[in-house]
Amino acid sequence: MGSILKSKSFWLLATPLLLFGLYVALGFYAAPGIVRSQAIDFVREKYGRELTVGEIKINPLQLQAEIKDLSLPDTDGKPMLAFRRFFVDVELSSLWQRAFVFKDVQLDAPLTRAVIRPDGSVNLTDLALPDEEQKDEPLPALWIQRFALGDGTVQFADLARRVPLERQFTPVNFKLENFRTTPEGGAFGLTAKTQNAELLEWRGTFALAPLVSSSGDLAITRLNVPGALEVAGVELPFVIPQGELNLRGSYRVVLGDSTQLDVNLPQMQINGLTLRAQGLEQDYITMPTVVISDTKIAMPANTVSLGTIAAEGVKADVWTMADGTLNIDQLFAGAPAATTASDPAKPGQPAATQAAEAPWTLTVANVALRGAAVSYEDRAVNPVARFELSPLDVTATDASLDLTRPLPVKFDATINRSAKLTGNGNVVPEPFAADVDIDLAGLPLQALQPYANGTTDLTIRQGTAGATGKFSLAPAGAGRPELQFAGNATIADFKSIDNALEQDFLNFERVELSKLKFALAPDSLSIDRVRVVKPFARVIVSSDAVLNVSAVFDPQGTAAAVAQAKADQAAQAAAPKRKKSRAEIRAEKQAEAAAAQARKLAAAAPPPELKESGMPIRIREVQIASGTMDFADFSVQPNFAAAIESLDGSITGSSSDPNSRATVKLDGNVGEYSPVLISGTTQPFAYDRFTDITFKFENISLPVFNPYSGKFAGYNIAKGKLFTDLHYQIDNRKLEAQHKIRIDQLEWGEATASKEEATLPVKFATSLLKDADGVINLEIPVSGTIDDPSFRVGPIVWQIIKNILAKAVTAPFKALGALFKGAEDAQFVDFAPGSAVLNPAAAENLGALGRSLAPKPDLRLDVPIGTEASLDGAALAEARYLRELQTAMRKALLGNKGSDETTPVPEFATLSSEQKEKVLATLYTQLSGTAPVIPEPPEPADDVTHKEAKVQAEQARLAWLEKECRSRAVAEPRDLDQLGQQRGTAVQHALVTDTGLAPERVFFARDGKVAANEQLVRFELAVK
Repeated sequence: MGSILKSKSFWLLATPLLLFGLYVALGFYAAPGIVRSQAIDFVREKYGRELTVGEIKINPLQLQAEIKDLSLPDTDGKPMLAFRRFFVDVELSSLWQRAFVFKDVQLDAPLTRAVIRPDGSVNLTDLALPDEEQKDEPLPALWIQRFALGDGTVQFADLARRVPLERQFTPVNFKLENFRTTPEGGAFGLTAKTQNAELLEWRGTFALAPLVSSSGDLAITRLNVPGALEVAGVELPFVIPQGELNLRGSYRVVLGDSTQLDVNLPQMQINGLTLRAQGLEQDYITMPTVVISDTKIAMPANTVSLGTIAAEGVKADVWTMADGTLNIDQLFAGAPAATTASDPAKPGQPAATQAAEAPWTLTVANVALRGAAVSYEDRAVNPVARFELSPLDVTATDASLDLTRPLPVKFDATINRSAKLTGNGNVVPEPFAADVDIDLAGLPLQALQPYANGTTDLTIRQGTAGATGKFSLAPAGAGRPELQFAGNATIADFKSIDNALEQDFLNFERVELSKLKFALAPDSLSIDRVRVVKPFARVIVSSDAVLNVSAVFDPQGTAAAVAQAKADQAAQAAAPKRKKSRAEIRAEKQAEAAAAQARKLAAAAPPPELKESGMPIRIREVQIASGTMDFADFSVQPNFAAAIESLDGSITGSSSDPNSRATVKLDGNVGEYSPVLISGTTQPFAYDRFTDITFKFENISLPVFNPYSGKFAGYNIAKGKLFTDLHYQIDNRKLEAQHKIRIDQLEWGEATASKEEATLPVKFATSLLKDADGVINLEIPVSGTIDDPSFRVGPIVWQIIKNILAKAVTAPFKALGALFKGAEDAQFVDFAPGSAVLNPAAAENLGALGRSLAPKPDLRLDVPIGTEASLDGAALAEARYLRELQTAMRKALLGNKGSDETTPVPEFATLSSEQKEKVLATLYTQLSGTAPVIPEPPEPADDVTHKEAKVQAEQARLAWLEKECRSRAVAEPRDLDQLGQQRGTAVQHALVTDTGLAPERVFFARDGKVAANEQLVRFELAVK
C-alpha cells in the first residue's frame, strides 16, 4: 500500500482524480454557499440592502447552475428585482469555440419593479455603481444557443404624478435562439401581456456587431390607448376615455453614429376611440373604427408617410352654448403651451450637428371619413335649433406637417335626412383658409324656425333652400374678405303663417338668386338677378289698427306701441274736456308757424354730400312673376278685403349707393278688370333721399270700399268706379305729392249704423262735385318734410278730402261754378228796393246756375220770397205816396175830369204854392178821411218883411202837409208780400228758362235769407 502511495504512476493517476473530486465537491457543496455569501455581501456593501436568495445549485459536471427565489428589495422594502428560478447550462465546447457557449439559459417568473419616486428619481438608477474608467474593449465572444424568459412580470409606478400611476405587464415571455455577438446575431421572440389583456408580440433577429442592429415583425393587440398615453406621460388638451389600438408590421434598425430605422406598418386600427373635454363626463366625439394603412417611418430621413387614414361611423355631438362658443372649443381649452419648431442647442452640443438633422416630415396620402354623423345644436336660441349631418363622407389627400399647404378635400353629406350637401376644393389648416365648390339642395327651412322665434312672430310651414357656388374662408389680414360665397341660390315652395292671425303670411313658389356674391369683413353683397315666382303676401290691419307686417317682424315693439296708444286714448278719454283759451290757440298757431318756417329753412338748405355707408349692396334686377297681395282691414265693420293679383314687373338697378337710382315697373290687377301700375325711380336703401314713384289704379269698383264708406261716410256705395294717379316725389326728405282721383258715377246706397267720422252730408257733397258726366275729379297736392314726426300722408290726404267735401257743402255755388261760368255768382241776387226786376248780369248768372243744376237730379234750389223791411218798406211807401199824390192832383186840379187818367197833369214841382197846398190837403183827406187842420205857423222874426213872412208861412203849411201825408202813405203788408212773390218768380223764370232745370226743383222759401246789401235787397239762394 505504501509502495503504491509512493508510486509516481499512482499519483499521476490519483492527482487528477483528487482534483476532479475536489472540483466536484467544491462545485456541489462549497460553491453554492460561496456564491450566496458573496452575493449577499456585495449587495449589502454596495447597496445597503439585504439580498434574499433561495436554493442555489451548481452542477460542475454538467456545467449547470440554478438559483431560485432571488429578491433584491427597494428602499420601500418591496422587491425591485426578483425571479423564481434562474438556470444556465454552459457548454464544454466553450473551450475550443473560443467563446462563451450557453446551451440553455432560463429565467422563470422574473419581476422588475420600476418606480419614479415623488422626487422624480428612478429606483433602478440605484443599481448603478460608481463610475470607473471606461475601457474600450471589444465585446466578449458569446454564443447563446437558447435563452427563455417565461411568465415574467414588469411593474411600473410613477409616484411623481399628481395622481400616482401604476401598471403591470404579465406574463412577459422572451426567447432568444442561437444568438452570437458576432455579425450573425440571433433570432428572438418576445411576448408581453398586461392585466388588461393587452398583448405585445415581437419576433426578429438581433445582432451586436459590427453595429447594434435588429429586424423583424411587431404586433400589438388591444392596446388601451388612454392607458398607453398615461404611461407615456403624453399631455393632451382633451381626454380620451377609451380606445384600443391594434397594429402589425415590420422594422429594421441599425444603431451607429446615426440611427437608421425603417418601419413598415401595413395597418393600424383603433377601435372605440372617444374624446371629451377635460372635467366633463360626456363624450363629444366617438370613433368606432379608425384604420391607418401603409404607414412608413424612416430615419435619418425623418419621414413619416401614411397611405390612408379611414374613419368609419364617427359620431360628433356639437353645440353652440349660450355665450356663442362651441363645445368643441373645450377640447382644446387645456392645450399645453406651444413649443417652437426647433429646440435650442443643448449645452455642449455643436450647433452644426443639430443643423445637420433633417426635420421630421409627415405626409398622408388620403384621409377618409365614411358614414360619419355630426349632430349640431344651437343652444343660443330657444327652442334649440337642431341639425344633423348623416351620413357624412369626407376625403382629404396629400396632407403633411406643412400646415400652410393647401389640402384637397371632398365631402358629401345629408342634412336632417333630406338635404344633400357636396363640396370639392382646398383647405389650408394654418392659418385656416378654404376654397370649396359647394352644392346644397333641399335644405328644409323649418329647421331655421328657432332663429325666427323671438325676433318675429311667424312660423315657417315649409320650404327648401339650395345653393351652388364657391365658398371661401380667409384669415384676417389676407387682403381678401374673411368669408365669401359666389354662385346661385334658390328658395322653393316657401310658406309661412302669421302666428297671431293663424293665416298665411308670406309665400312664394320660388326665389332665384343668380350670380350671388356675398362677403364679410369687408362686407358686400351683389346679385345679378332676383326672380320671385308667384309671391303671396297677406297684409292685414287688425281691429286695433295694427299692421300685421309690423306685428310679425317687430312683435315686441308693436305690442309696446299698441299698449301706449291704448294708454294715451284712456288718458285722453279721462281728461276733462275744456275749451282752449285764445292764448293757447294763439300759442299753438305760433308754434305751427315756427315749425313750418324751420321746415322751410331746412328744405332750402343744400343737401349734404351723400356717401355710401354700411354693407355695399348691388342688385341689378328683381323680377316678380304672378304675384298676389291680399289686403284685409279688420278695423272697420264689416271687414274690408281686396287683392292685387297677377303682379308682374321688375326693379332694376338697386344699390345701396345713395347716389344711385332704381327703376320700378310693376303691373297687376285688382280683381279681373282693374289694372294697377307702379312705376318710377327710387333709391331703395335711402328712399328718403330720392323717390319719384307713380301709382295708378284704374276701374276699381267702389262698392268694395263699403266698409270704409260706412264708417267714414255713413252710407254704403251702390255704384261707382275709381281711378287714381298718385305721384310721390321725395328729394332730400322733402315730399311733394300729387293725388289725382277720378270717381265715376258714384251713387250712395242705404245708410249704415256706423258713423264714427261721418260728419258731412256726403250725398249732397257728391252731387255738388259731380260734373255734367257724373264724374268727380279731385286733385290733392301734399307737401312737407318727412322729418316732421306728425307728418303722415294718409291722414293729410283724408283731411284734404274732408276739406273738399266741407267746402263743397259750405260753398256749393263755387262747386257748381266749376261746371258753368257764372253759376258761382248766382248764389246772391240783388234787387233795387221795392223792385222785382232782375238786372241782366244776374239773369245770366241764374241761367248758368240752372244749367249746372240740371244734370244733378239729387239737388234742389231754395229761392227766398221776401223783402227787407227798411229798404223795401221805404221804397213801397214812396211809391204809394207818389201814386196817391197823382190821384190827389187829378181831384184837386181837374175836378170831375180827374177820373180820366188819360188827361195829363202837371208835375207837382211846377205847381204854385196855393196849388200844392190844395193838392196836399186833398191827399191828406184822401189818406186820413178827414180834412186837415193846419196849425198856425210860428211868429216871424222882427226883421222879417211881410212878404218874407208870408212865404215862410206857406212853406211851413206845405211841409206839415207833406210830412203828415207821407206818414200816412206807408207800405201795406200785402204790398211787401206781393213784392217778395214777384221777386221769387223772376228768379225762378231766369233759372228754368232754356236751362233744362225742371221748375219743380226750384222751391220758394219764406224763411230764406233776405238782407240789405249796400242799399240793395239781396236774395241768398240755397242748394240742398
